[in-house]
Amino acid sequence: MKRQFLFFMFTGLMMFLMQGVACAAENSPKAESRSLKSSVKADYLLITCIDFRLRDEVCAYMSGRGLGDQYDELVIPGVALGVDKYESWKKAFFSQLDIIKKLHGIKTVMLLEHRDCGMYSYVFGKDVVGTGAHEADVHLKEMQKFKQEILKRHPDLKVELLLMAVDGKVETL
Repeated sequence: MKRQFLFFMFTGLMMFLMQGVACAAENSPKAESRSLKSSVKADYLLITCIDFRLRDEVCAYMSGRGLGDQYDELVIPGVALGVDKYESWKKAFFSQLDIIKKLHGIKTVMLLEHRDCGMYSYVFGKDVVGTGAHEADVHLKEMQKFKQEILKRHPDLKVELLLMAVDGKVETL
């Protein structure tokens, strides 16, 4: 189990450093016909967990908000918890945030965590996962700390705190 988690963390970090995961919509004819622009803007930066089980739901949620392929995305195991627990991840995240903000002019950072998260189970124990309101409270606490760090460095940004259920439903925290 420990080896699996270390592999999970390593591959998750690599995905985080490579930035984002493409939605199925990226392979659509619209995406193929889109030309590169010299000045690209994206108002939103979505930060999600690496959990493969929710990729389609994350894409559907963003499309449902009318954002489709109009946002930047970073993928970090455990989102706020990962950045809080690993200093190197924090350093990498804030370096990328600085660059993304300069290049694409983002205005809002969306922290989209999910229930039944392996990272939260690993750090806080299995008793946290699947506990309804308590699970949401633990996520909220971690996301609020992360939000404060983002706002301390970038007070002009908005930060949304979102929690996805395993069925894809999203609640604002």
